[in-house]
Amino acid sequence: MRIIRSMMAAALCILAIEAPAAVLLETTSLVATTEEAQASLPAPLSFTVTQAGRYTITLRDLQTPENLSRLEAAVTRNLVRVAAVEVQAVTGGTPQPASVSFTAEAGEYQVHVVGTPATGEAGGAFGVVVAPTDGGAALLDAADVIAVESQPAADQAVLRQALSLPVAGRYSVALTDLSFAPTQTTLQALVLREVPTGVEPIVVDAGGFDAPVSGDYELIILAKATGGDLAGLYNVRVTGPQAQAIFQSVQPVGRTRAPSALTFPAVGQYTLSATDLRFPSALASFGAVIVQSGAAIGRVTDDLPKTVTAAAGTAQLFSIGVASAIDEVGAFAVAVKQGSTVIASSLRTVDNSDDPAKPSIYRFDAASVAAGVHSLNLEDLRFPAPLPLLKAAVIQNATVIHEQNAAGVANVTLAAGDGQVLVATRAPAASGNGLFSVRLLPPTGQAVVQGTQGVGGLFQSLPLTVATTGVYDIALTDLEFPSELQSAALAVTQGSTVIGQVLGDGVIPRQQLTAGTYALYFLGQPALGAGFGLYGLRVADAAPTPTVTLTATPTSVTSGQTTSLQWTATNATACTASGGWSGAKATNGTQTSDALTAAATFTITCTGAGGSATASASVSVTQPGSGGGGGGDGGGGAFGALFCVLLGIAVATRRAVRQQRA
Repeated sequence: MRIIRSMMAAALCILAIEAPAAVLLETTSLVATTEEAQASLPAPLSFTVTQAGRYTITLRDLQTPENLSRLEAAVTRNLVRVAAVEVQAVTGGTPQPASVSFTAEAGEYQVHVVGTPATGEAGGAFGVVVAPTDGGAALLDAADVIAVESQPAADQAVLRQALSLPVAGRYSVALTDLSFAPTQTTLQALVLREVPTGVEPIVVDAGGFDAPVSGDYELIILAKATGGDLAGLYNVRVTGPQAQAIFQSVQPVGRTRAPSALTFPAVGQYTLSATDLRFPSALASFGAVIVQSGAAIGRVTDDLPKTVTAAAGTAQLFSIGVASAIDEVGAFAVAVKQGSTVIASSLRTVDNSDDPAKPSIYRFDAASVAAGVHSLNLEDLRFPAPLPLLKAAVIQNATVIHEQNAAGVANVTLAAGDGQVLVATRAPAASGNGLFSVRLLPPTGQAVVQGTQGVGGLFQSLPLTVATTGVYDIALTDLEFPSELQSAALAVTQGSTVIGQVLGDGVIPRQQLTAGTYALYFLGQPALGAGFGLYGLRVADAAPTPTVTLTATPTSVTSGQTTSLQWTATNATACTASGGWSGAKATNGTQTSDALTAAATFTITCTGAGGSATASASVSVTQPGSGGGGGGDGGGGAFGALFCVLLGIAVATRRAVRQQRA
């Protein structure tokens, strides 16, 4: 039975070592120095290797429309860069394709491509082929583009609308300025028609345009807000030769927000109001417009409510807010009521900072808040550096209930209903990025607001869902493409708590994760002059902890004798001896010690992916003639010999006396 149990234990050990760890998340991503460069990157390409062998990747500059000034690609698998290739840029000539071969095991692979368009160009095209080195069908044959997105100026908007015209004839294009102040939007229109030789422009005059034939056309409208708040609004309506409706839409321009829909239950008078929440300070300007059937039926540009006459049916609510030059952010509320009944309401945040990709004000909604004293916890997570500004406000019914100007905990009394938490912040100048958490706790029960938020444009966040509570390894890997990252950091959060972080290439080992939702925040900077970097994230079952046993037989020897050492390690890849022996050892084995002249302790430490384990065995040593090392002196040396002689004489004398008496 003991043998059977040992065999079962060995089998279980083998299964535990060879079974692959469950992977919750594994991804590789590119990071760029700027937001513009990040947006230009194409999505990664994928291919599957079914048979291990040698493969070749070939990268080509397709010279469309011009040569790329830079073109590189990397092949990755399991967070390892297995190949990299670069096309040498040339000026005024044809760049040669670049190829490199690599050894691949069966599995899934990705190709990441980075590049830079030529000066003055909006983009360029490339091609990638992956095929067996010795010939055969390609595993990947694809083309894509590296393109710099061209965005209109902050005060402009471009509408491109496909039109399907049923007949040839005269079409009317009516453009109506609906801005917050009259004549604040300038409008220009153009119609394009595809012809066999390309695209034919059709002039749009004061009345419209002439369509020579029926078919598909494209309407282009360039709108520019000319007012001081850089906000505009207009209606466009296209009708056919028989006055049939072709297209109608109301379009925001510049800082005008996208509309929210509302429905008026009946014809009648309603109240439109806008309220500056003055968080973190007063807005420079704000307002709202209701548009129904393509016409503005009511406007408000201050804190004074306005009466609006509306027909029954749907409408659109547009708004505009401009923050002060000091804070660059703010918030205001808009409401439409009939008497005391709220028809529509919304809370709008305003961010006029230079880079809209890096907002500095954030909104968190709290639905069905219970009446009572709540606890607001605002915390600067100081990752990777402290935030220079962190403020919060709790809003209910378009009113600031509580405001605090720094991180901390505060009690807030709220009424039953919905609410919002606003957080205004600013990224640190040194790192350009920060991280904060916010939590709103009711008197009992779970938080009504709970979350973490990265501040700054270079944060990349990924959601992570853990289905089973367990111990996991969370790895951040720098794949060193096209070169090593200048800096890299990863923070793992659950709700409003940072539960682990790693700086640089490394692992958060054996992290306990309960079932639930987490967020991974990566922050990295490419090396100076590199422009790009490549990193990998992996969350998987933690590697099992190594174990090791060590026995010495016998554990007590006479001086000059040896002992036999036997050890066995599991989940380990290397072992090192110390104490009474030394050197690298196999993960299991037997060894005879050197001759021992004094007590010794033998120690072995074994390491593996899951950590390390240590075991020791001690051996005692007795000197020759010591009688086995019992508890007494036991004699020894000259005194021991003399003692034995005297004892022998005493015994002989005692026997002689007994014989005489007899």
